[in-house]
Parts: sequence; C-alpha cells; structure tokens
Amino acid sequence: MIIPPSVVPRAAYVENAAEIKKVVDIPVIAVGRINDVEIAESVLQADKADLVTVARASLADPDMPKKVLEGREDEVIRCIGCLQGCSGENGKGNCVRCLVNTLTGMEDEYDITPVDEAKKVVVVGGGVSGCEAAVSAAMKGHKVTLIEQSNRLGGQWIPAAVPIGKGEFTSLIIWQKQMLDKLGVNVLLNTKADKEMIESYQPDTVIIATGSKPFVPPIKGTDQDFVTNAHEVLLGNVETGENIVVIGRGLVGAETADMLAEQNKQITIIEMLPQIMK
Repeated sequence: MIIPPSVVPRAAYVENAAEIKKVVDIPVIAVGRINDVEIAESVLQADKADLVTVARASLADPDMPKKVLEGREDEVIRCIGCLQGCSGENGKGNCVRCLVNTLTGMEDEYDITPVDEAKKVVVVGGGVSGCEAAVSAAMKGHKVTLIEQSNRLGGQWIPAAVPIGKGEFTSLIIWQKQMLDKLGVNVLLNTKADKEMIESYQPDTVIIATGSKPFVPPIKGTDQDFVTNAHEVLLGNVETGENIVVIGRGLVGAETADMLAEQNKQITIIEMLPQIMK
C-alpha cells in the first residue's frame, strides 16, 4: 500500500474497513491518515472497525494518548501527512524523523528537562523555527521573549499551507501559538528588533531565526511590475494574468503552478536542471 500523503483525505480507507467488517468474523483494523483522536473515536463508535492504527501520528506525538487522557488535547502535535521525515528519511536509509516534532529520532540528543536556573532568552523571528525555539526554551523553564516584525506568527509556513492538499500544515502554527501562550512566552508582533531593544531585555541568550527570502535570479527585467515571487502569489497579495511563466520547478514552483492551473491559467515552467523536484 502507498503511504497516503496530505492530499489524501483523513481516514480515507475507513469505508473499505467497514465493508470488510460486514463479511468477516475476525477483528478489522482501519488504517490510513487517522491522525486525530476524535476521528479515531468516531470510527470505533460507528462500528466501522474494531481497532484503528495511529502510526505516523504517533511519530508526530508519541504522548498523544497520555495528553488526551489528561485532558490536554490542545497540546497534541498533529501529523500533517507530509511524508518528509518519516517515510522520506526511512527510504534513504536514515533514522525516522518528523517534520513537526523535532524530538522524534533525536530523543537521546535533545533534553527538554526543566533547568534548575532559568535564563532570559530572546528569539528574533516568529516563523515556525523561531516559534519552535521559543517553545523548547520555555518548556525548559527559561523566560522567553519572541519578537516578530510582521503582524502574525508562522512565517513561510503560512504560504506553504496554501497549495492543494496542504491545508493541514496550519495545525503546526496553531499548536505553536497555543503552547507559546500556555508557557507564558512574551510574544511581540509588529515589532522590529534592533540592538538597543534586544539589550533592554538583558538576555543571556539570543536566538536569530529571521528566515530567508525567495531567490530572484539575475535576469534582466525582474524589476518590472509583472514579475513577482511564489510567496506573494500563494498569499494572494498579487493578481496574476492568464498567461504565466514559473521559473523553477522545485516543490514551491510546482505547487504554485498547480494551484494556478486549477484556476484555468496557462502555465509554462522553466527549469535549469534536467529533472524536476529533485
């Protein structure tokens, strides 16, 4: 069976299990993108299966059952079906990892045990990396301030959740926001960090997580009004025409082209390499 990615609906194979259950007298287990406790419970309550498997979701959050039993459902990290850290790394012969849980596969190397003496930590940048750093530091008991110059957290993860089948990516941002609030992190939005401001917090540690910007190739004419980047298109900040050229066929270019094609745009993709999405 092909491991279902995020474009496959959650619990996509449950009805298959329900039909099998009607004609056999042995336990039937439902599988496939059951990454939420409520979904799993609904399958069992509807008697569509005797058991459900929660495989990749257990990599995303091994403590999910414990958190649910303790009434901490909002702390559950949800699998987004990206296949990058689990089957992607395993297919390369590497240790299984998880895109939404930095501890997976690294439990022996990362220690989030609360410290005896808290430090002052300033994190500059509120993308998912900055938020993750802030959450991790706060879980260890440090006093954390997170500074983001825009009006929202998430950074490049926001446009990453726009393409077809990527909507569940937003669950990571939601989880990070909830944990930042629960852990008492001081979050400053619409705030540009500078030397004086950072020094005013007298930090013991400063973490720079300001991210990156889309690369613009040195092609004559890229400064014209009709030239933009994929992030601006995905965020809906620009209006595109009907005939569009996408330069670059990596994942971002391919998904942006796919989204625009769904809008009946005429798409031409230009890629310098002999293969796409390598």
